[in-house]
Amino acid sequence: MSDKNFVNYHILISHNSSCLNRDDMGMQKTAVFGGTRRVRISSQSLKREMRKPRLEEYANNYWKQHFGEPSIRTRDLTKLNEKFIKELGDEFEPAFVIEAIDRFVKTTKSTANEVEEDTTDEEGDDAVEKGGAKKSSKKIAVAPWVANEIREICRVIKAVKDEGLSDEELKKIDESFTKQKKKKKTKESLIEEAIGKKIEKGLKEKADAVIKALASAVDIALFGRMATSGLMTSVDGAMAMAHSITTHTVDGDIDWFTAVDDLIQDSGETGSGHLDTQEFSAGVFYRYASLNLSLLQKNLGVDRTGALNVARHFLHLLATSIPSAKQNSFAAFNPADFACVSLSDMPISLANAFEEPIARGQKGGFRKPSIEAFCEYKKRTDEIYDFKDSAGFFSSENCSLSDQRMKTLAELEQWLQNDGKA
Repeated sequence: MSDKNFVNYHILISHNSSCLNRDDMGMQKTAVFGGTRRVRISSQSLKREMRKPRLEEYANNYWKQHFGEPSIRTRDLTKLNEKFIKELGDEFEPAFVIEAIDRFVKTTKSTANEVEEDTTDEEGDDAVEKGGAKKSSKKIAVAPWVANEIREICRVIKAVKDEGLSDEELKKIDESFTKQKKKKKTKESLIEEAIGKKIEKGLKEKADAVIKALASAVDIALFGRMATSGLMTSVDGAMAMAHSITTHTVDGDIDWFTAVDDLIQDSGETGSGHLDTQEFSAGVFYRYASLNLSLLQKNLGVDRTGALNVARHFLHLLATSIPSAKQNSFAAFNPADFACVSLSDMPISLANAFEEPIARGQKGGFRKPSIEAFCEYKKRTDEIYDFKDSAGFFSSENCSLSDQRMKTLAELEQWLQNDGKA
């Protein structure tokens, strides 16, 4: 068994004319690398497509098939209450579910009208940041929610309320009520307060069970979650994922398009009903990600074999997932042409293979010279640092790598599952 803790993924994928990831102005996302403009696809966009593919039926939804249901990401607690009440309704009364969600957001019992709200990144990945209270907002930042966590909290709430307060606890409440000088609190409110404290104590005792329930959400184990209050726990993501960039310089093209109004032509008018423009381009993209196996084992509560199983399926997703933006207009459904995976002692990006932008090959095109540049750079890097990584790859073109070459992506996946053994 290998003792290497990191899995480094390197993917080269060529897309025909497309606009797979846009900014707030509707333009392609870009980055300057090596002093030239590259088209960029954000890691958030790719992660979203992996978790929630636009075509749910595509490949039987690979994520659900191999990882189960992803977390629910929302900032709307009203809709979240409705969803979890429906999902957990056979086990708990709606009031238990609502209280569980409320306690999950805050450390003390609160009303839905006091839920906090803030902003987060475009996909809601890795962030559950909370700010000042907003009246009647019933929203927080976009947060990943897991039904099993809420289920565990509901169990504690139900157990405490079913048990109620002991005679000794009720006696203490009577004494507290009697000692009040101005009777600011009713006996009912004191009882409710005591039950609330008892629930808080029960939740502390069951904290491990709540954390363990999180293991059912592989996306949180991989990509992480940050929380600043409540029972929602922060999770350090085991996966570091780079924004994909083109291996070469790209100057975007502009598509000037029209939408013809069929009915105005009947009245003798000519022209279109709508005019607009859309930036697009084509290019070879380098995708890189690094997986911390020991951290994934901790997050999921599995052994190395279980972590490698996740690593294997993530390779498939990284090589096949394509953002859905403008696909009905461009249909850039291109599979990867090259994939290399290494078991390493550290995260190692090989993006610098493309710091000097790739020039067109002798027959034109960037795909083949991009693969050649990656292979040459990886060999030089391995020699300079004397890396003892175990690496495997598949390639649609001839490749000078001396690492283990697989004929298919499926073989490479199995090689990774076998801990670097064919």
